[in-house]
Amino acid sequence: MFLKTKDGLTPTPLANQMAAIIPDALEQLASSFNQFGSFDISQRSEPLRIAVNPFLALSLPAKLHLHLEKVAPNILLEVENWDETTPSKLSNGDIDLAINYYPMTLPKEIISQPIITDTFQILARVNHPLQKQPNISYIDTIHYPFATVIVKGWNDRVTVISKVFAQHNLAPKMGYRSQVFSSVAQVAAESDTLLPCSSLISPNVFPHLAPIQLIDESPLVHEDVHLYYHHRRRNDPLIECVFSMIKQIADDLDSKSRT
Repeated sequence: MFLKTKDGLTPTPLANQMAAIIPDALEQLASSFNQFGSFDISQRSEPLRIAVNPFLALSLPAKLHLHLEKVAPNILLEVENWDETTPSKLSNGDIDLAINYYPMTLPKEIISQPIITDTFQILARVNHPLQKQPNISYIDTIHYPFATVIVKGWNDRVTVISKVFAQHNLAPKMGYRSQVFSSVAQVAAESDTLLPCSSLISPNVFPHLAPIQLIDESPLVHEDVHLYYHHRRRNDPLIECVFSMIKQIADDLDSKSRT
């Protein structure tokens, strides 16, 4: 396993290979043993670190925190934005799981489970001219600027609204882009700017904004939402438990958005 050199012991290539795979093997073994015991999330006290696409972070993380406060009060939920470093953080164990749309170009060791299918919507201030206009089409919206959130590693090059409008041979006027969602929402609330947004948000998040009703044959766009994590955590009961919570929260938000 080691070779004796003038400087001491040097690991052999075999030792280096074993060092790379043993940590994963031990984690998988620990997860397997956990399955035979009784998993009780209320007894867990470690931090739970997740990365979330800002489009999906408006309500999901807060709802998850409020639920964890009731069932696992000793777990500290730590949330960060999904960016280009998220895949490596999942691989290194710096974060436990992540939430984003699917598919994503990721290393093969990052696996995922489907949570829900999200339907994008367009928000405008409550007294926006389009809120009073019947029979709104995509063509009507191009007369107004759009504000969008920049998500590194997801839409930093091409926005979702640009892809959708291209299908109708249209091009949206981009008025403002920012990585800060509250800043984008403020621009929409104080001007005629339109804001493309996930439907998985609580009604009270943007009290000064409301969705406009398009008459086109289909919703703005459908995107599958997945939970991402490293394959070594695939049998981890904590991941499975949190996945169930997130899925239920997403289902509830989706149901409220349709009423």
